[in-house]
Amino acid sequence: MSILLSIFTAILTFFLSALALKIALRFLGQPSANNQYGTAVTVAGLLSLSSLLLGLLPFFVSWFVYPILWIVIVRSVYHISFTKSIAVAALQAVIRFGLILLLGALI
Repeated sequence: MSILLSIFTAILTFFLSALALKIALRFLGQPSANNQYGTAVTVAGLLSLSSLLLGLLPFFVSWFVYPILWIVIVRSVYHISFTKSIAVAALQAVIRFGLILLLGALI
């Protein structure tokens, strides 16, 4: 039972991460034509895969490489500036934290 709950939580967190990315981009003025939920899910999948692969490296290397990789992926997919990508990252973290807190209160 706990394995199924862990899998459900991981899948839900993945989709919440994609939703947080979409909301953050929408809040910062990204046009809706470039900001589709399917694109956000694809980007979240790429970021999750890169996080999984970077997990094989020592933590100090992966902590240095992952933010750079995140910025490169988000900038290349959404065609946004460096400063806007930093703002999206910060806003996405806040939104994702709020969504997880809300979900935890509901469950």
